[in-house]
Amino acid sequence: MKINKLWSWMNPGFLAITLSTEITTDIVIKNNEVTDEKNISVKISDNFQTGVESNYVEVMQSALTAYITELKLKLK
Repeated sequence: MKINKLWSWMNPGFLAITLSTEITTDIVIKNNEVTDEKNISVKISDNFQTGVESNYVEVMQSALTAYITELKLKLK
């Protein structure tokens, strides 16, 4: 597995800030002589009044949940 992106960032706004997390990986699946490469990518954003640590954790957890869901779909 190769992690291409694991980023979190903030975009300030007038009434709220947007916190985002992006996860992108490449996974190689080897089964006997067959090799299959999958790219999994998710991006989650949400608006908050502050950029406190718990808000970042909330967005990161949402991105991780979305990543796991996407991974399960790609592995079927």
